[in-house]
Amino acid sequence: MKKIIFLLIILSASIPTAYAQESYFGITASAIISPVGIIPLPGLQYGGKIDNNLEFRVSFESLIAVSSLSTDILYIEALAENNSRYYLGGGGDILILVIPWISGALPIAIHATAGYEQLYDKTGVFAELQPLITFGGIALKTKAGINFHF
Repeated sequence: MKKIIFLLIILSASIPTAYAQESYFGITASAIISPVGIIPLPGLQYGGKIDNNLEFRVSFESLIAVSSLSTDILYIEALAENNSRYYLGGGGDILILVIPWISGALPIAIHATAGYEQLYDKTGVFAELQPLITFGGIALKTKAGINFHF
């Protein structure tokens, strides 16, 4: 499993770079809202364009008992008049839970993504929602952060 996760990270990081188009690196703060409660997750993300309106993104979030590795394909629509963009897409997650009553669980999830980013030169402030469907039920992930575009 560690080899698969490592391979996903390498592949995810190489796709935007291989196309030599705009990329970004971000710092995120997320919260998963589920029947179990609210789980805060600080994280990092990296993404970039794979076509004019398509982006690929990978993110890793972790906090003591829960870690999340997710990938997204996003359709981006830029709004030139106010230097912002909104996006819709979806992807998959691997949630690694290290909690005593579900120790070692490895839920796989799929999610939809809807977000908005306001750009200030090469820095963007964003917020998004991700409804998650796992084998154990449903949850909602909220995410906000700062992206550094290069």
